[in-house]
Amino acid sequence: MGCAGGSVEVESFDLPQTAPDGNLLLRLARRRTLSVGTVASLTARREKIHRLRALSSAEIVDIVTPLTPVSG
Repeated sequence: MGCAGGSVEVESFDLPQTAPDGNLLLRLARRRTLSVGTVASLTARREKIHRLRALSSAEIVDIVTPLTPVSG
């Protein structure tokens, strides 16, 4: 994910674990601010869940790739 305009706060969380009572537990992995020209990398195993909050009028570019290889 990259910032093309403005600025945005990104909070990313590691994949959830299940608590004994069945609720999901998230662990904040990182909080950072993206501005024009900066990028953040989120993977299937690390920081998969994320929350974005625009700090000013912002434009972001998010590229999503499949988790499994596509054949054919």
